[in-house]
Amino acid sequence: MSMKINQDRQVQETFIKKAINIAQPKTTFQSQMDGQREKMQMDALQELLTKVDEQAKRLVHSRTVKDVQIYKKAIQTFVQEAIQFGLGTKASYSWSQSNSSQLIVKKIDEKLVSLTDHVLKKETDSLNLLDQLGEIRGLLVNLYV
Repeated sequence: MSMKINQDRQVQETFIKKAINIAQPKTTFQSQMDGQREKMQMDALQELLTKVDEQAKRLVHSRTVKDVQIYKKAIQTFVQEAIQFGLGTKASYSWSQSNSSQLIVKKIDEKLVSLTDHVLKKETDSLNLLDQLGEIRGLLVNLYV
């Protein structure tokens, strides 16, 4: 009889241990890999954003077509990487007459066209140029935050 009680107790202890193991969340290898991948992606995007900022500073000082092209290329690379990493584009809704949603990428493109026009016409003072560059940077940050 005592043998059976000990066996029942061992079975109960085994079930309790299994229940505790199930209840405790374990970090799996996959979740650790996903966390590291996400960290690397965010680091890569931050590095690309830094390159965009550096090119923006050059553009403010030089205001040449060549620097605008390099700036646009840096932004294009950033947007492609953000989309490739699955961060996607977030819809930004506006209640305009057309009542349609506009994507952040479209806004970035519009700002770049405006910036290019101002630089080509040499109508932009430093403050206006910095304002436009700041708006574009804000849209880029919104893209991956």
